[in-house]
Amino acid sequence: HCYPFLIHKTKALLSIPYPQNQGKHTHLAFSEIRTKKLFSKSSGGRVGAKKVVVMITDGDIDDPDNTLREAKLLENTGVSIFSVGVGVTNTELLEALASKPENVFTAVDFVMLDYSKNHLVQTICNK
Repeated sequence: HCYPFLIHKTKALLSIPYPQNQGKHTHLAFSEIRTKKLFSKSSGGRVGAKKVVVMITDGDIDDPDNTLREAKLLENTGVSIFSVGVGVTNTELLEALASKPENVFTAVDFVMLDYSKNHLVQTICNK
């Protein structure tokens, strides 16, 4: 059963501030999820629920080596990573970061990503 993410979480997601011009520290995000056990029951995780991280990026990551290392460490905890590239993307890096090749999605811009979000959500929920 797929949790109705879009219905209940959109408002919270839209309220997250986006730091402008501070770099892209994807490796720190992966590390934070792993070390703080954000999928654990004590963090609100549900027993038996899928553990999924959807990374939306332009493919230009500041520290690709550390990001790849942290992605693999996160995967080792049972988390599936989906890579979504928007705009001009480094497809090779997206594929390396995703848990599986079929976990990579691309869109030419955010408008096209919006059009394909239902497909993305259904794909994630059916994995």
